[in-house]
Amino acid sequence: MAPNDPEIFLQLGFLAKVTGDLPEATRYLRRARDLGYQPLDFVEQEIRFCNGRRASAVRASSPDKKRLPLRVYMSSITGLPFDENGGDLRKRFGAAHYSYAFFMRGFIAALEALEVPFTTILNPEYIPDVNELSDAEINVHIGFYPPEDVRFLKGAYNVLSVAWEFERLRNVAETISYHAFADTVRMLGRANEIWSISSYGAEAFRRSGLQRVETVAVPIIGAHKSSRQFGRPDRPGWGEIERAASVLGNISWVPLAVTPHFRTEVNEEAERRRSDLLSLLFTGDDASENEDGPPVIFLSVFNVHDYRKQIRPLIEAFVQYSQTNRNSYLLFKVTRVAWNDDPVSEQIYNDQMFNPGDILPPFVSDRIWITGDVLTRDQMLSLYDCAGFYVCTSHAEGQNFPMMEAMARGVVPVSVDNSAMASYIRSDNAIIIPSFIAPFTRRLTQRYGLYGVSTWYSAAEDIYTALCLASEMNAENYVAHSAAASRTINDQFGVETLRAALDRIATKTKASDTGENN
Repeated sequence: MAPNDPEIFLQLGFLAKVTGDLPEATRYLRRARDLGYQPLDFVEQEIRFCNGRRASAVRASSPDKKRLPLRVYMSSITGLPFDENGGDLRKRFGAAHYSYAFFMRGFIAALEALEVPFTTILNPEYIPDVNELSDAEINVHIGFYPPEDVRFLKGAYNVLSVAWEFERLRNVAETISYHAFADTVRMLGRANEIWSISSYGAEAFRRSGLQRVETVAVPIIGAHKSSRQFGRPDRPGWGEIERAASVLGNISWVPLAVTPHFRTEVNEEAERRRSDLLSLLFTGDDASENEDGPPVIFLSVFNVHDYRKQIRPLIEAFVQYSQTNRNSYLLFKVTRVAWNDDPVSEQIYNDQMFNPGDILPPFVSDRIWITGDVLTRDQMLSLYDCAGFYVCTSHAEGQNFPMMEAMARGVVPVSVDNSAMASYIRSDNAIIIPSFIAPFTRRLTQRYGLYGVSTWYSAAEDIYTALCLASEMNAENYVAHSAAASRTINDQFGVETLRAALDRIATKTKASDTGENN
């Protein structure tokens, strides 16, 4: 129609790019550039993008080299894996779906332990047929994506590792986007398999009409203290707390200060009390009150912007509990988006405490301390080692990675046993917080866009009772629960589930290639 119109060649380039033919895309884009497309910087950027994707980490096979039996390719909505001890953490934490990066890290550790060849890739949808490029007979792609953002690798056996916390997926009527890929059930159904990271999530997928759903949880690798001894010999004493807290020396904590009025002044006062953990526990205002022994430390790790965490009843319960149990602390390690520099108590007020129509009383406590700092891998393990108990009061969870890591190190959970936690929280390894099913609040409906569904709730008085049971636990009972918690994670979330899943896929693929399935 217009043979010298650069816009036509630009659009042809985009079409070639999304269908995976990057050399053709580059040719069209260069033609658009040569015909004078403006702005020039834009088309140059697209050319660089296509050239960069052509230099993908997908390995080309060599005709004179024996092909591998299987290779795993992995991609994630969060991009390539990152170093948990590096400076890349802060800009990733708190962003949408950041937990998928940790899912990928868990699978990487498991594949390394199994000695299965793997490659991590970016944008699998831009890669041509992987069978023409790979050095393996069988190519499996594990994509770590939320339901609304799935991606596939052409030519591979595509597995989607997905987290889901509620009783069903969003249906078409609840999908406000007109995008062709917005129907999550349809898009998930395009995968060869769906790996739900919990049994509860797998049932939710099946309830939504999906088939080929397996439960393959994220492996917990590297968190255990020892492969030979499970659990702890006792609750952390002064020595263990001091050693662990010293690793956290550059991490600062502020006391909880949630008030509906005068928030600026109260937050400023809380900031003036900012302290490191050693000073807080060993030289604080009430250090002289700790004559009964080391403090009982409760820990909870969560994204401050995540409505599922149900933190308000926990705070209500602990404020009451600490009035008669002064030798106890509740530590909140919170994740928040990198760009939000509001005081951490203000963020807890906005995203965890405030509910339109409620009259919120003030919650100010010198026994609840919060850090929004980014911790390295070693610091997170030390934080677990400080704690005697890990507290979870969530409405629902996909897997609850931090609590499972804490359990692997012998921390005893004080937790609900709903959704994903139903698979591993039991009376022999945890103090169970009762929870009951009720419909979504308007607040949850607004956030998650689900109508007519229910989730779990916990009452402050039940959380208070569980906290009391934890503090009253004798040494023998604590040791038994600690060992059971650690062993549960070791037995249920090691590498064997992944090994079995890959073996099953390999057998299935070979049978399909030889026609045995017919």
